[in-house]
Amino acid sequence: LDVGRAMRTVPAHLRRAVVVRDGGCAFPGCGREPGWCEVHHILEWEHGGRTDIDNVVMLCRFHHRLLHHPGWIVRIRDGQPEFIPPKWVDSQQIPRRRPPPTPRVADARPLVAVGG
Repeated sequence: LDVGRAMRTVPAHLRRAVVVRDGGCAFPGCGREPGWCEVHHILEWEHGGRTDIDNVVMLCRFHHRLLHHPGWIVRIRDGQPEFIPPKWVDSQQIPRRRPPPTPRVADARPLVAVGG
């Protein structure tokens, strides 16, 4: 999956893996679906960041821009994105996660034979 420093742009196979992991914008409380999201390098490419699953997170445009403001920390813990707000948002800087995406109902339905 990982492409390291070989390229900045997130290839399709890595984006699909991020969609499976994050299910859309990973910012807590946001419900934007993957089609409305961008893949953000946690450690910016220009600062030596790699294009790897553990260094990217899916964000809607609003939250992507928000995280470029000083004080926000994003990290991957136990395979899931975690957001630590700046002190002016939360003086205790408690890490926050979005609940994991719920499986779609269609995924749980049994297959039914059709035809005669």
